[in-house]
Amino acid sequence: MDYFYLISSLLCLASTNILGTAYNRKNKKRRGISQIYNLLLVLSAFAVWGVKFLIDRSLDLKVIPYALLFALSYTLSNYGIINSLRTGSVMLTSLFGQLSLIVATIWGFFFWGATFTYLTGIGLVLTAVSIWLCLYNGKSKTRKKTDPKWFFYVLLVLFGNAGCTIVQKTQQIDFNGEYGSFLMFVALGASLIPFGIMYIGSDKRDTGVIVKGSWYFPVSAGVANALLNLFVIFLATSSMSPSLIYPF
Repeated sequence: MDYFYLISSLLCLASTNILGTAYNRKNKKRRGISQIYNLLLVLSAFAVWGVKFLIDRSLDLKVIPYALLFALSYTLSNYGIINSLRTGSVMLTSLFGQLSLIVATIWGFFFWGATFTYLTGIGLVLTAVSIWLCLYNGKSKTRKKTDPKWFFYVLLVLFGNAGCTIVQKTQQIDFNGEYGSFLMFVALGASLIPFGIMYIGSDKRDTGVIVKGSWYFPVSAGVANALLNLFVIFLATSSMSPSLIYPF
């Protein structure tokens, strides 16, 4: 079952990148597209976790600090992902989004008791090489240079995703695998506040056209995002090593 969660989480992560790219392409010349996208995505994910929490109905107020830390990381990640897909390549953005989990792997060596082996070390070195090869322009005059804005946004994705994963697993360890639904319900509810403020302050003249013709992209991405976090919570208490789960 752990391998099913692992593969499913990978598919959900890929789906959010594909949906975000398709949304950006369809609304390329419209205004306020990232603010609408993020608001609808978080609303959809919040709805999914709201149903899950109503089914579980288990809570502990001590989880709230974890939820607020998750909300901060989640906000940075989602703000970064839609903007990095708008300013850069989907391939590189997806790569960095997935490599963010390498940060969680390294964290596991220090705080979760994960075993470090020489093969793991080789894998991390090769990961660093792969990042350099993907970003290196060489002497080519035709290859497009990396947009500095994209690099800023993708760093938000990298550290935001890593923060989400670290907070989720730490909370599950500290509370013996309980209150995961409460964590996500509170965290996503808190995330709605900054995304709502961003939307209110954005140019809303194209909102009607965007929502009418593209609402299904952020809604689908929100559902995929909610499922991704569900699978990550399941894997948080897995017997599988973080050095296998997160790089995969």
